[in-house]
Amino acid sequence: MAKQQEVLADLNRAALGGHEKSEAGELDLADESVLSERKESRFAQADRDSNLLNEIQDALRRIAEGTYGQCFEDGERIDAARLQAVPWVRYCVEHQKLHDAAAEGKQVTL
Repeated sequence: MAKQQEVLADLNRAALGGHEKSEAGELDLADESVLSERKESRFAQADRDSNLLNEIQDALRRIAEGTYGQCFEDGERIDAARLQAVPWVRYCVEHQKLHDAAAEGKQVTL
């Protein structure tokens, strides 16, 4: 729940920073470019934070349902050390490797 609060705070800061305007009025092209890149970076970070928040909230729901710590792929228990490191994981190490490889367009067998 602490991580959830941290991510929510980051998203709130990003929302406030997304409305950044020029203090001096008109910007030249270089300043506009820098401002645009900064906003794009903030939006990308906000997107990652939003996805992480969803994963955290899903893990909290699984705790309430009593299914926390079970691999989404086969229902087996996820190693306690893995859950300690990343409490919102959905897959055991083996199945995570498969999902990561599939996302990269690779084939991996267990």
